[in-house]
Amino acid sequence: MALGRISAVVVSLLFVAAGVGAGALGWINYQNTQSDLENAVEADGQVVETDIVRQEREEDPDDDGVYEDTEISYEPVVVYTYTYEGEQYRSDSLYPGGTGLEFDDRSEAEQFLSDYESGQSLTVKVNSAEPDRSFLIEKDDSLFLLGVTGVFGGIFTLVGLVTLVRTVFGDE
Repeated sequence: MALGRISAVVVSLLFVAAGVGAGALGWINYQNTQSDLENAVEADGQVVETDIVRQEREEDPDDDGVYEDTEISYEPVVVYTYTYEGEQYRSDSLYPGGTGLEFDDRSEAEQFLSDYESGQSLTVKVNSAEPDRSFLIEKDDSLFLLGVTGVFGGIFTLVGLVTLVRTVFGDE
């Protein structure tokens, strides 16, 4: 097999792996979220600390390889402890499935955190099947995420498989 064909096979396999990986991540997130929601029981908790994490992502708006823009977002973090069946746990998970929250503006993140002050008591939703998994806000967007990762994962997998078949079995 010529070097060009070997490279095409490797790239095809990378596309397949990326597609399967994306689909798997979406499925895992969906399963974790559903488990958290289905097994949720309430427990008493307490806010330990809050913070805002500034995230920066460089963007290439015209796909020319030059990263011209930097997108900035702000992630509010609420660290809390809770006790379930005599055991104490610590978490920073806001939503079921462990998903976080981001805002484009720092003041929006600050506004969100205004509901959580260090030392404040709160009700924590605990996954009774996995008590180290918890969340504060009941929200389920996992089906949407599963759909997105499934579609893109499927596209990547299909492109990889088609390219692989054409490379291996195509005309020389």
